Amino acid sequence: MSRSILSTQYSAVQSDILHAATRRLIKYGYTKTTMCEIASDLEMSTANLYRHYANKLDILKACAICSFKEELQDVQLIVDEQNESAERKLQAYAMYVSEKTHKLASGDTQILEVLNTATKAYPELIHATNEQHCSLLACIIEQGVTNKEFKRSLKATEISAFHMSLMIFRYPFLVHLYSLAEFQRMAKDSIKLLTVALKSSQ
Repeated sequence: MSRSILSTQYSAVQSDILHAATRRLIKYGYTKTTMCEIASDLEMSTANLYRHYANKLDILKACAICSFKEELQDVQLIVDEQNESAERKLQAYAMYVSEKTHKLASGDTQILEVLNTATKAYPELIHATNEQHCSLLACIIEQGVTNKEFKRSLKATEISAFHMSLMIFRYPFLVHLYSLAEFQRMAKDSIKLLTVALKSSQ
């Protein structure tokens, strides 16, 4: 399921639609965005828009897939970096997701309503994306074990639990309570807790 969802491909026209829809959804929210408005932003007829997407919920799903795929590709670059330690990669991961989330939710945005709608409508997409994040975190940890930076690996359940503790930095429900500096400091502190455990033989 996760591979089929996150490997979805889109045509050039569909990508243009999703870029326009994402901008409108973030600014106005899901409820106040209409198919007619998305089509108007693209100087496209509403009938033509419906040829590509059956309804607004389908567009929301596609927008979410594109956003999650972009995020995972960026994290993969962190994993693949040859000249960084595993600990620095974990820190880079935390800095990346916390900065992206904070910027996405800062200012005049309706991203919380959009995410709530997407999460309720497509929980399988959220689970698939979370599985991919856990897999990438596991890769970094195994790199640390291989180069003897870390003394032990983590079980799949432990990686899942650690990833869950980082979810605050991936989903922007508490962003308004903290400045970017505070948000990233908490992300760094979370990584420190993990690396202390990984460097321990107990």
